[in-house]
Amino acid sequence: MTTNHMPGRIRGLLGAAGAAAVLAIGSAPAISASAATVHHTTVRHQAVTAADADNGKTITVRSGGRVTLKLASTYWTVRGSSDPKVLHQLGKTSTQPAKPGACVPGQGCGTVTATFVAMHRGTADVTATRTTCGEAMLCSPAQGSYVIHVVVAG
Repeated sequence: MTTNHMPGRIRGLLGAAGAAAVLAIGSAPAISASAATVHHTTVRHQAVTAADADNGKTITVRSGGRVTLKLASTYWTVRGSSDPKVLHQLGKTSTQPAKPGACVPGQGCGTVTATFVAMHRGTADVTATRTTCGEAMLCSPAQGSYVIHVVVAG
């Protein structure tokens, strides 16, 4: 599919270059940020997934690359990108509860996922917060905040 065949709404929102970048990353292999060395790692047009263990780390991607944040608790609220012109969120954050019976109700079992596309050279932080870390259990300050630093290379 060429950018000329994309729905006009998407092409208009991203522009031809951004739409081409989204198409280019659609078939790129996914890698886990946890499985790779993410501190200043360059990933060319691949999809990187950052998880709980990547809190505070830096991920470097090229324009058109995709970063997916997948946190293992439904209590997280993804605050988005600090600079949407550099790192733009694709769609809304999704919440996937754990299968029934997989854990005790009220523990926040499941995942919260948000996907971002690297639009332009620059830096942006992706943040998430939570106040509850289990049934009737408040989070400590360290448990209640999450950030990954994303560097978008040209």
